[in-house]
Amino acid sequence: MDVRLYKKDMKVLVVCTVTFELNGITAVILNYYKHLKLSEIQMDFIVTNRPSDKMAEKLTQGHSEVHIIPRNGSPFSYILKLFKLCRENQYDIIHVHGNSATMVLETIPAMFAGVPIRIVHSHNVGCTHMRLHKILYPLFNVTYTHALACGEKAGKWLFHEKEFAVLKNGIDLETYKWDITIRKEYREKIHAGEKVVIGHVGEFNEQKNHRYLIELFAKLIQRSDNYILLMIGDGILLQDMKIMANKFGLRDRVLFLGRTEEVSRYMQAMDLFLLPSLYEGVPLVLIEAQASGLPCLVSDSVSRETDLAGTVQYINLCNQADWIEQIIAIESSKMRSRSDNTGKLRQYGYDINISSHALADFYRQCLEE
Repeated sequence: MDVRLYKKDMKVLVVCTVTFELNGITAVILNYYKHLKLSEIQMDFIVTNRPSDKMAEKLTQGHSEVHIIPRNGSPFSYILKLFKLCRENQYDIIHVHGNSATMVLETIPAMFAGVPIRIVHSHNVGCTHMRLHKILYPLFNVTYTHALACGEKAGKWLFHEKEFAVLKNGIDLETYKWDITIRKEYREKIHAGEKVVIGHVGEFNEQKNHRYLIELFAKLIQRSDNYILLMIGDGILLQDMKIMANKFGLRDRVLFLGRTEEVSRYMQAMDLFLLPSLYEGVPLVLIEAQASGLPCLVSDSVSRETDLAGTVQYINLCNQADWIEQIIAIESSKMRSRSDNTGKLRQYGYDINISSHALADFYRQCLEE
């Protein structure tokens, strides 16, 4: 059956500029897609890599079309294919998720193809290719029509003084709610025993600062051997970090789990969450960790707007001793007892049921202007 026979209020093309796999931006896109009223929205996707069958299945519930167009190999080919797609399908909106002015690769072809609403969505407060970002910025700045950001800091970084709206990275709060039964099951799964489980979730790249985390953990172990470091994620630096952990003699102390769809369950097994990133906007994993009731230690490069449950401490990366002292303090304090923070996060608007309605309303407002 032709999916275009389904009457929709609007046609939206969503572009994921990062690899479509288990990562922060992809999780945000999937969260919204799952909870939007797809009976009212025809939502199609551009992904830059061939996703796994399991990931691809997540994008089929609303009669969506998924277009695989490589982005990094040949920018001209990418722009041409996106232009043809937009012109043929006559989308009302293109919604581009990214971190920098390289989103001009989407806004330019969409503009010339006649897409009236061109939304760019900032998910970070920095990017890897700063020189390219600065070169492209003047063109980027005049080719989008509307701006979204995961938080105030991410918005001001990318849009400067121009207007933008904050769309909060909502999650399914019930999935992350504190559960003692799941905790026991997953602590047994990783053979944690009575040890303190320090957790981290993130792409293995320079931004997430895993070298610092492993160095920090090696020094912590010298103070006490009552710790396990649980690291979830994948990326170009994963093998380097495994080698580094082995050199520090941490083979049995650092557990690399790779990518998993059970992050919420492994968070139940953790006792505290660490995020020593070089820069961050409003990282989804930090929202998830707070929903799980975890005390969180993060670098002071992370935006202060992320402390929603009153359990986040911001520490300067220049002083590893402060990190170690805070970890030990948490271990010996009542902060290790977990609480249900879902009510607080819902109050701040981080319930996906709330934020998905906000996104749909934003689309409608754009079209009504």
